[in-house]
Amino acid sequence: MVKKNKTKNNKSDSEENIFSRNGIKNYDKIKLQEFYGSVFGQNKDEVKQSSQRLRFKIYRFGFIIFIIALLFYFFIFGKINFVIS
Repeated sequence: MVKKNKTKNNKSDSEENIFSRNGIKNYDKIKLQEFYGSVFGQNKDEVKQSSQRLRFKIYRFGFIIFIIALLFYFFIFGKINFVIS
């Protein structure tokens, strides 16, 4: 009896229309998981290291942009005198 239920579920999964709404969602989910697996890695340790490296790169980039904005403000806008009446 259990085998019959499993075979019915397997047949319904293989015969599912991939152009239906659920089929498209499942296909998109699989492609997204493959993409993230190729970027971050397959196991938890690889994902943790890769995401930590990416996070630090983003923080460094933001810090550099912040320093450039401060320098730009003090050296460019700090020398402009506005007339206030």
